[in-house]
Amino acid sequence: MAIASLAMRERRELEQDLRTGLQHNEFTLHFQPIFDRNLTLVAFEALVRCSHPHLGLVPP
Repeated sequence: MAIASLAMRERRELEQDLRTGLQHNEFTLHFQPIFDRNLTLVAFEALVRCSHPHLGLVPP
């Protein structure tokens, strides 16, 4: 029970940090290339990442 409670608290804290990051313009746009089987560049995927002041880039 304590582990679930800890995980829920950490998730709430991260959600609050993300809201704060939005207010402080801590989000950045990254482009990830997408290649076909022949290693030909076919597209890019746009990813938005939060650059947390203490955690660094927050994974999705």
